[in-house]
Amino acid sequence: MEVGQSRKTTTNNDVVISVEGLTVWTPEEKPWYRTKPTKPQLTLLNDVTCHIRGGEFVAVIGPSGAGKTTFLVSVAGKSKLPHSGTVTINTVNVTDLPKGYIEVVPQSEAFMESITVAEHLRFMTEMKLGSYKRPENRSVLDGITREFMLRRHRHTTISALSGGERRLLSLASSLQEGCEFMLHRHRHTTISSLSGGERRLLSLASSLLSCPRVIICDEPTTGLDSYNALLVVGALQRLSAAGQTVICSIHQPSSVLFKEFSSIMLMAEGRMLFHGSQSDCKELFESINLRCPKNYNPAEFYIKAISVDPSTCTSHVDEISEAYRNRLSDFESSLEAAALPVDVTFQVSQRNWFVQVWLLIWRSSLALKRELLLHLYQLAVAMMISAIIIGTCYVGVSGTTQKGVQDVQGFLWLLTSEIAYGLAYNVLFAFDGDIVLFRREVGVYSGSAFFVARLLCFLPRCVIWPVVFVNIATIAVELPNHALTTLKIIGALIYSAIGATAYGLGMGALFSSTKLSGEYMSCVDLPLFLVSGSFLRLSSIPLWMYSIKYMSHFFYSLDFISNIYWRQIDEIDCPSNSTTMCIKDGATYLWQSGYSSNYLLVDGIGLTMVVVGWSLVGFYGLKREEKKGYAY
Repeated sequence: MEVGQSRKTTTNNDVVISVEGLTVWTPEEKPWYRTKPTKPQLTLLNDVTCHIRGGEFVAVIGPSGAGKTTFLVSVAGKSKLPHSGTVTINTVNVTDLPKGYIEVVPQSEAFMESITVAEHLRFMTEMKLGSYKRPENRSVLDGITREFMLRRHRHTTISALSGGERRLLSLASSLQEGCEFMLHRHRHTTISSLSGGERRLLSLASSLLSCPRVIICDEPTTGLDSYNALLVVGALQRLSAAGQTVICSIHQPSSVLFKEFSSIMLMAEGRMLFHGSQSDCKELFESINLRCPKNYNPAEFYIKAISVDPSTCTSHVDEISEAYRNRLSDFESSLEAAALPVDVTFQVSQRNWFVQVWLLIWRSSLALKRELLLHLYQLAVAMMISAIIIGTCYVGVSGTTQKGVQDVQGFLWLLTSEIAYGLAYNVLFAFDGDIVLFRREVGVYSGSAFFVARLLCFLPRCVIWPVVFVNIATIAVELPNHALTTLKIIGALIYSAIGATAYGLGMGALFSSTKLSGEYMSCVDLPLFLVSGSFLRLSSIPLWMYSIKYMSHFFYSLDFISNIYWRQIDEIDCPSNSTTMCIKDGATYLWQSGYSSNYLLVDGIGLTMVVVGWSLVGFYGLKREEKKGYAY
């Protein structure tokens, strides 16, 4: 079955995009303490008006800074900048269209690198369409892998894909009507990596599983050679031929590539200078004595004509714009009136929240299996070596002597801090790639499902790290009821590790980059560990800092394991010639240090509140990213 056959109900007048008087600008930025703005208002689009019909394959071209990306984002209804004018599809505002009616394929790509092409597309199918086991969904997925030339790479990990193959995968994830494709000759071919075009098609495939009526691509050929660029544009051209409206911004297309588009939009200085067929554009330019030389790339000629000439500081923008206004076709002016109602039957269902969490965990587990050696290496370096060093320094330490009191408490602090710091920062840096992936997949699943899934995926680490670390570090340390005490400390630190993980995820989701998160996180760490009671007596904490104690996973963790250890110390030796006050037993030390008497209840509830509190912070951060939409 060919692509066009899967769109039998689609006609060229099915979708009409009308842009009327669209003006977009960046707001003026002025701090409250200054009278003059630090950043003035800047107009990005200036009174843009155009009409795009169903089945058009549009190339949006123009010099850098022409407003191409802003135009695409606005047409998709995803612009958050102040604006005036309207963008409608068949008289319906783009912001009121059903979810998935318009799909945007950003220039940047983001995948979970360790999974295979087939696993990625199956995940997207499960999220966007429903169970992969349903024959109709499996048929759609099989068709997309053939259409975007990904069938022979089903078992290739995405990290091995080239740029074009990633873009193909992304594109395939957005189409989801049964499309039969053309690479039967590659069915039994195996190769180790994908070309640049195939990586790009992989990215495109991810965006098209829901069968959108309008597809918007921001520079889909950037970074690709001519062959792979044609591969990507060819796939988009077939979608256009099947009735879908495809709008692409293209940066310096070759003449061969340029000919594939059915119409072009010429933009400069935030203005729409021309929209129409290539022959009409050529005729328009010739009417003002701008003739493209023979064998010269027409796209390059048009862009050069509307760019500012460095030698004369002039361009033909006003001249071309005026000529275009005088030649607006009757078709442009009549399209809106001829528009049909939006297909109200179109809808993309979102999976149940619990199913979303399960699918996200499933995808992460696939990556975990392939990255197992890396995680074992992290465990060996981050935990085992540190545990050996700490255990060696505290050989024979006992809390039954006055000298050993400080040593034991230092040892307990190191157990707490190594787990808390190690996991929090490990999670923070791992979450850097996660947040990029989340931005690319906004709308596929909810932010809360994503956060909960990531937290659950880190739970095995919250168990393994304390078990390994504590068992090694305490081998040579004198603990009362050694085996039982070690087991209790491990249990306490497992709970502490969950709190540290939620803390790392919350900070990672709150800020836009790991670098920024790390800088702020180190500032937050300082008051949190100062109120733990290890460096400063809890009774000496300034009043303004005291409430921070109840938000500190360091405090609850150290309070927990301190009580576990010191409540078993019934007597501490006191030298007869000592000139200082002796601590008689572990209970006295706990009282003097200000630790809890009812520690099981206090620390249990406290760590639970830490997990909930930082999870809410994480939800807020991800919700904010959801509102931003796709990252451009």
